[in-house]
Amino acid sequence: MVSSWLLALIPSNLWYRALLSCSLASVLTVILETTCLEHVRKIRSTNAGRALHTSAWYVSSFNNVVLGTATYYTTVRYVCHPTGSKTLQEQVMAAAGVVVIEAFLYYLVHKAFHEVKGLYWMHKYHHGFSEVVLPSAANAVSIFEYTIAYMMPLMVGALLTQADEAAAVLGATVVAISNLFLHTPWLATHEYPHWIFVSASDHLSHHRNLKGNYGAPVFHVDRIVERCASFQLVDDSSSKPKAQ
Repeated sequence: MVSSWLLALIPSNLWYRALLSCSLASVLTVILETTCLEHVRKIRSTNAGRALHTSAWYVSSFNNVVLGTATYYTTVRYVCHPTGSKTLQEQVMAAAGVVVIEAFLYYLVHKAFHEVKGLYWMHKYHHGFSEVVLPSAANAVSIFEYTIAYMMPLMVGALLTQADEAAAVLGATVVAISNLFLHTPWLATHEYPHWIFVSASDHLSHHRNLKGNYGAPVFHVDRIVERCASFQLVDDSSSKPKAQ
């Protein structure tokens, strides 16, 4: 039983834990943004870009601190299993499950935003960042998108994996950090070693082209689906009887 150990360094009150954990996303955003000052100067070189960048900080901070904290509290209070009820192995497996479930649900919602008529308005603000994408844009999304595409998949993942708080937090942390990395421009020169993972170049290409590369922030579900479909096609063709 290791949940108490994993959570030992943060407050015992659930609201405080939620606020602290979600505020750390904003802290990491600040740190990563300082590594992209050339891009910050570029976006702030125009009045429109300066207004957009400033709004990104307001929107992402509200999403992280207010909506993120409320989601954390609700998930732990009403969805997660009790602290101390899971072994370390169970926690790791549940955290991995949260990441996988989040990936597929986010892919479906994100693809729907782009391809289902009448839904793009929820996603449009995030694509204000097209040529210049910064870490501060990672969580700069509408309230609707943050709730439906960002928080809902994590809650469903925690529910389906029967995660406790530590496992849910671990899975959500992997997702949150990966999301920030995808919006860090200098990481676009680094490709991930395996095709199942999303790289910053994949996601920044999506920002520029507004289509494709819907999977994020950990698994490239687009490529996974394509590979599975190609395997199915090969299998179907090989099973057909050859003409005599």
